[in-house]
Amino acid sequence: DWVEPFRHRAVTTGPSSTVDLVLDCVAWLPRVEMIAFKVDIPGMPAAAWNRWYEHRGNPAWQERRTLSEEEGRAFEGEVLAATQLRGLLYHRGGHGWVDLALRLKSIGGMDQEADLTEESRRLTAEVKGKRGLWRRRGVWTELCYSQPEAREQFIRPIVEYVQEHPGVDALHVWLSDAGNNTCECPECRRLTHSDWYMMLLNELAPRLREINPNLRVVFLCYLNTLWPPETVRPSPECDNLVFMFAPIDRCYQHRLGALDCGEPLPAERPAHNQVIQPWGNAIHVGLLEQWRPFTTGDSFAFDYHFWLDWVIDHLVCDLTHVIPEDIEDLAKLGLGGMMCCGTQRCFYPTALPMLRIALGLAGRETGEEQEEEYFRLAYGTEGEAAKAFLDGLDQRRVRIEWGHERWDETHPRVWWDWTTLKHASATVAWLREELDKLEEAARSASNAREHQAWEILLHFHQFVLLAWRVAEAVHRGERETAREVAEETVAYLLRTEPQVYRFTDTGLQLAEVRRWPHLAGADGKPLAGLLPMLGTQEE
Repeated sequence: DWVEPFRHRAVTTGPSSTVDLVLDCVAWLPRVEMIAFKVDIPGMPAAAWNRWYEHRGNPAWQERRTLSEEEGRAFEGEVLAATQLRGLLYHRGGHGWVDLALRLKSIGGMDQEADLTEESRRLTAEVKGKRGLWRRRGVWTELCYSQPEAREQFIRPIVEYVQEHPGVDALHVWLSDAGNNTCECPECRRLTHSDWYMMLLNELAPRLREINPNLRVVFLCYLNTLWPPETVRPSPECDNLVFMFAPIDRCYQHRLGALDCGEPLPAERPAHNQVIQPWGNAIHVGLLEQWRPFTTGDSFAFDYHFWLDWVIDHLVCDLTHVIPEDIEDLAKLGLGGMMCCGTQRCFYPTALPMLRIALGLAGRETGEEQEEEYFRLAYGTEGEAAKAFLDGLDQRRVRIEWGHERWDETHPRVWWDWTTLKHASATVAWLREELDKLEEAARSASNAREHQAWEILLHFHQFVLLAWRVAEAVHRGERETAREVAEETVAYLLRTEPQVYRFTDTGLQLAEVRRWPHLAGADGKPLAGLLPMLGTQEE
């Protein structure tokens, strides 16, 4: 039976990538009926690309260089041309408009304090009596939005960009990528941060419609704007707004609409600059419902399947089977589709999760028959052996109910905290037995595609074996061994990156795995939290 496709079927650029891989992704999207591609904030083309080309995360990487701004803009031009050639919608923007509003020179830089003039400082949010860059970065900074001048400075570069780039179909206007950093001056305290956000959008959206009547302006529910406005509503003139739901702390062990997952929605919104990142799916669904009266109709989810939880797929998550349920829930929740946030190099150990998002959003079948066909096409005559291995791994995965403690700076928790010595030892033994079966099945490969699929799966087997060996050593109380195996895991990912980088994002994997030696080791000293999004009043 025919199923109506979702209106929004999109992918955004990943944490780092080569221009060739981005162009490959753009070429692939229409083949699986995806219709849109997003590139991050304008104004920092070289900084975005240099996350890959400088390759600072892997000292053993041979080819590295620093792109000039001219080269970065040229790459952006290639991506735009590729999207237009294929009829894809071109999304642009996100976090980082504050860098442009404050006229910071090093757009996207890690320490921009020296760029901030005193004239611009007075427009920044006042937090604990001080104005300036939050944690020394523009992307983490809010403005004093009660000042008309601050709102106008935020709007200025957006208007200029739209005037100069008529090829953009949707412009994302997001505030800072941090929390608990909103202005505490008496005037700003009159309204919630979401009210000031909506006021800003009401001033901006009509001006952008005058320049480009077909442009859509995307705003979101995220961090400081998790809760909706209290008084300011979208103006009738703002029918070009599109609402984006970004459940960054949702759980991927349960479907998006699972109301028994995690914390319920609190009865009252948090006090000013006392936001606690919500954990679980029930609270995110509750926040979405709170926002409903303030949206203008068109909406989509900005979901993170291929961000940090993708790294622990088949250890903790089972993305292949939760994704079809998520897509069912999009319609039930009144959302018009999804934009995938995370890495584009998510074809590891298989392409099935990404393929299921694409096919599901397009209204195509994503059931058992589609899964069996995928394994047959990817792995050849022994595809059942590959499927059996991953099914067996999923049966052994760890069922976790972690909340805020995953990234707690004092006592962070790791996936192996929820397993036992018996389970970890049995899984290590099973993985060692499976290796002979997989290597035998891999010899059946009859073409380059099948050889490639088996090589990736065997690489993944070694990764999960190392991971489970860390867990086993931790539960044996052999902390020094655990640390050594965790360091071996990091070294393995770094050493083999040149062989698998087209299919897996080693940098994103290391964002999780580099914590393991510290958290497994004998000293027990935790790292600081990886994601400094929500600050505290003690900072």
